[in-house]
Amino acid sequence: MLRPPFFGSLTVGLAPDLLTLRMAYDAAVILLGCVLAALSLWRVRRRAVRLRAPDSLVPFAAAGMLAVAGVLAINAGRILEVTAEGFYVASIIALCVGIASLALGWFCVLMQLPRDTVAALVMGAFVVSHVFGIADLLPRDWASVLSALYPLLALVMLCLWPQHEAAESPDGAGAPLLQNDYLRKVQICTMVLVFAEVLCGAFLRSRWAHGGVGYTPRPATVYSYLVSVCIGLVFWYIARRTRTTAECTLAIGSIGLVGFVTATVLFAFAPPRLLAPFVTGLYSALVVYSMALIALWGTDGRHTALACAATFLEMFGLASGVTSSIVPAVLAYLHLTPAEFLVPVGVAAGLLVSLGMCSVLFAMAIVHREAFLDKLSRSEETGAGEGALRDKEEPPSSIERHERVMDLIAAEYGLTERERETASLMARGYTAGRVAEELVVAASTVKGYSKSIYRKMGIHRKDELIETVNEAKRSI
Repeated sequence: MLRPPFFGSLTVGLAPDLLTLRMAYDAAVILLGCVLAALSLWRVRRRAVRLRAPDSLVPFAAAGMLAVAGVLAINAGRILEVTAEGFYVASIIALCVGIASLALGWFCVLMQLPRDTVAALVMGAFVVSHVFGIADLLPRDWASVLSALYPLLALVMLCLWPQHEAAESPDGAGAPLLQNDYLRKVQICTMVLVFAEVLCGAFLRSRWAHGGVGYTPRPATVYSYLVSVCIGLVFWYIARRTRTTAECTLAIGSIGLVGFVTATVLFAFAPPRLLAPFVTGLYSALVVYSMALIALWGTDGRHTALACAATFLEMFGLASGVTSSIVPAVLAYLHLTPAEFLVPVGVAAGLLVSLGMCSVLFAMAIVHREAFLDKLSRSEETGAGEGALRDKEEPPSSIERHERVMDLIAAEYGLTERERETASLMARGYTAGRVAEELVVAASTVKGYSKSIYRKMGIHRKDELIETVNEAKRSI
């Protein structure tokens, strides 16, 4: 829904200047990201807990209706031949507010899913959306009207999607999942890598793409969607088979790097129309994967859905604004840099950053292979002889650290041994049913324990318990 052809479908044939509308679109996305980031910081300072489904989805779905209203307003303005530029700018702002609300709602949903399914689910949705891209073969005026289906279907899916308890990791560690400083560094590196790849792809696309306005539907469009589907299937397979987020991103980032380097070289010899489907598909897949990566960034218990949505909107808005609207317009106005210099400079910078980040991640993976494969806790639990002696010299695993913090919390709040065990499992993200199975007690007994825990700790929800445990871990 955020992709340029979507915007181009809406604005094709409009009387107002296209660059102004495109700048309004990108600037609104960036500013909304800033607003969500400010709200996230405000909530953190007030020690507010993470937004969760299902009670938090209703206002997001309601605000998401603005996206549908914005699309309909733009199309109505075209039909009625409205020429007032302010009308279209206001409609685009409403569209962006709706998009931001939908993004926030979907991040709330994604952060409730099991960690090992998020990337595969998002990339699977990317593949399905491109399978139905055959609708782009319709006349352009029809496509602009059908653009209302993008936010409408996102709203319907958001409302119908089954709600889950807090996400649990495959090994039962629960949230937070990244207690190791090394793994946090890997996580940051992977996010920077994907952003560099997206920015590089945006520069490459800017050579021929102008918001999708110049697009003409033809049978060859099917080829473009087939290329995107193939790239999405490769990313989906990697997401399904790899064991850690960093491992997955290193593989996908390497594919992106090789793909963009190849495209950059071939642009000097081949017509852009032959490379456009490949670059567009790779760029779109990386943008979608970044959403999964940012959602996983939020599941470690230290970031809210607000922060995740803000990060995604900022990333998309900056990539689009730097290459397609805001920066080119400013440079042209100041007569500083010719537009034709933006592409080679941007591509060179993106490739350089991507190559550097791939090298850093590869080095981190080689030097700390076991940590990279997330086997620290298992190796420490099963160590004996030499292994046990080595474990004594190494920092405690995430599980050991979790249990030590729970001992301190139990002592501080006067929790009984059974309440401490219950609180420990709940802080890992276990559901009430799973806690009952682990402790071999009835679910009603677990509920009684949880009420006593909440009363002693002065909290009211499991999210607050998780946040309290996370803060205790960060302070030690």
